[in-house]
Amino acid sequence: DIDNDNESELLLASGSQDARIRLWKFHKPTTLLHNIDNDDENSNNQTTIDDNNNNSNNDNDDMEDDDMEDDEDFLEEGEARLHIHLQTSHNNNVEEDNNNKKKNVVAITLEALLIGHEEAVTGISWRPHSTSEPCLISSSMDRTIFIWKAETDGIWVPVSRVGTAGGILGGSVGSSLLGFVDAAFSPSGQCIVGHGYGGSLHFWTTTTATTTATALNEETTWIANPCITGHFRGVTDLDWEVTSGQYLLSVGLDQTCRLWSQLPTTTTNPTTNPTTWMEVGRPQVHGYDLNTLTCIGVPTYDDNKNNEDDNNTTLHRIVTGADEKEIRVFDAPLSTLRLLQQLNHNNNFNITTTTTNDQDRVERAYIPSLGLSNRATAADAMEEGRDTATLSTNESQNNNNNDDDNDDDCKNDTDIDIMNILPNERDLGVASLWPEVRKMFGHQTELVCLASNATGIVATAKQHNHDNHYKPRPIIVASSCKARDVENASIRLWDVENTTCIQVLKGGHRSTVATIDFSIDGKYIASSGKDRRLCLWKNDYDSSSNNDATPNFSIASAIDLAHKRIIWSVHFCPALSQEQQEPTILASGARDGFVKIWRVEETTNGESSLVELCKFEPFYKLKNKKKAEAITAVAFASVKHPQNNHLILAIGMECGRIEIWSINYLHQEEQQQNQHPRCRLLLDFPHSYCHTSSVKKLAWRPIQSTSSDETNLTLASCGLDHGVRIFNVNIGSSLTR
Repeated sequence: DIDNDNESELLLASGSQDARIRLWKFHKPTTLLHNIDNDDENSNNQTTIDDNNNNSNNDNDDMEDDDMEDDEDFLEEGEARLHIHLQTSHNNNVEEDNNNKKKNVVAITLEALLIGHEEAVTGISWRPHSTSEPCLISSSMDRTIFIWKAETDGIWVPVSRVGTAGGILGGSVGSSLLGFVDAAFSPSGQCIVGHGYGGSLHFWTTTTATTTATALNEETTWIANPCITGHFRGVTDLDWEVTSGQYLLSVGLDQTCRLWSQLPTTTTNPTTNPTTWMEVGRPQVHGYDLNTLTCIGVPTYDDNKNNEDDNNTTLHRIVTGADEKEIRVFDAPLSTLRLLQQLNHNNNFNITTTTTNDQDRVERAYIPSLGLSNRATAADAMEEGRDTATLSTNESQNNNNNDDDNDDDCKNDTDIDIMNILPNERDLGVASLWPEVRKMFGHQTELVCLASNATGIVATAKQHNHDNHYKPRPIIVASSCKARDVENASIRLWDVENTTCIQVLKGGHRSTVATIDFSIDGKYIASSGKDRRLCLWKNDYDSSSNNDATPNFSIASAIDLAHKRIIWSVHFCPALSQEQQEPTILASGARDGFVKIWRVEETTNGESSLVELCKFEPFYKLKNKKKAEAITAVAFASVKHPQNNHLILAIGMECGRIEIWSINYLHQEEQQQNQHPRCRLLLDFPHSYCHTSSVKKLAWRPIQSTSSDETNLTLASCGLDHGVRIFNVNIGSSLTR
């Protein structure tokens, strides 16, 4: 970068992999060459003389050259490294032409050598409009950013240093900042932005009253602001918090699980004040690529009480799977719950952190060096420096213990400055981990897919809200792994609370099961994958046992070659209820470019089968008349269209496009009349809103309450373009084609 505030001289800064910064000064030479015209001739003559004198001492010269290379940065001060002769037009007047040549000579001198970084210098930039004294900023892979300034004696020294010194020694790349690849000043010079190696953006602002004309010094203080972070490799799966979508969780090939939360807004109108989502936690930092996760945090109930506030020991719990054989279960620590409570108090969320059962939760977790499991203790997790998340949560805890009016205190603290409680990059990678509470073994190869019946449990519990004797079904997690034979192409069902495998579903598939889903009533499981076989598993439990019986699934229907290519996604519609005599509808999407809608048909003797109702291709393919785009994700919304009572289906494609369709499902009497369901396009997302690579998962946010506006929904998507996208979808508008 070049500083040209001084018109007579220019300063050029260069950084290199030797961790050094060199300042080069472009200026007029103090002494001009005595004979510019004869430079080439003199150079040739000197070369001839040197060759004659040194033929017998070539070996010694090589050794001297090596020594000179080591000392090249310690040459005599002010010595020009290079002279540049600017080309001028030829003139017949020889004397005038020689004078022009002398005037067009520029000398390049090594002004200073800046030593301070420990690894490669990746970016340098001058502070803009620094009229008093030049100021330079540099970034390095040593995770630091330096601000340099020349002292009165001309020596350049670092006057400020910012960056991240935390991290987990020997841990995953997601546990600490990998370094900065660039840094720059804001136009005013009062803000610094650093570009992290993983794509994150870090901000610092100065608290000292400075202007663009004021030089920075050692007394200038820089305060770290919340950074913009995200996955730096493909995102493979995501899931909402089960009860009301309080937060979003995602996992990816960068070996991290990230927690996203909505920041408080002053209005509920997204057009006037758009909602902001930020990463506020990193529950898991792993040593293997994370492939899948599912949220299982549902309230617990007893026979006499149906109050999730008093029985929330199983709330805020997740299960993840990676390129390993173990299934890991994580529980939210108190520090994370308090932070979420402060962030979401304006959104009618109920994150309880003061109940008796929550005393079993730890304050925070840590991951030991060279370890893969998050330990449930805080004493050994403290790193050097300030722990923003823990400090803010401890202050909140003290306020809660002082009086019973903690809600008002929390609101006042949040309204003052919400940015002060947001964690920075170091806190995300170290201080926001969730403790690992369970681990389950059984698969022989790497995990591929996880699914649970938690959504159905919450939906059924809301329907029995006033039934004090209702007892929900036990939480079941289904898992699959990579398989090349029938033995490994099985689905395992787990009782997470007891960490036991309660059943292994075999005989349905011959290759890797890529997608699994539970029906909303927990009666069915749908699965499919690379063998293009769509299987329906039925739970043959006794309905009179009030959900106490151990689940017993068996294959009820299997359709060979349900699609022509691999089936990437299946999803049951949660908007239909069997208690209202509504059918069970299933959607499947495959690489062949078709979305198929299926209905579960039940006979009087208790047998079940899958019947194809319709199939359609995405609108993007039809509009562009290209080869069918592979369907990689499908997801039904939990509500129906308010105008026509149709189902709402979101589909994601391998090209990154997302569409929303309206599905008019058939009733039994309509099917007997041989009528077909209608599939109509509701919304085609603009290309700028979509992913640039394959969509891996789509998930609708659960409805927060019965009084919520069911026309404004939230859809989350993730893809291999490293992105997690959250959309506000208004389904109350007229249908479009």
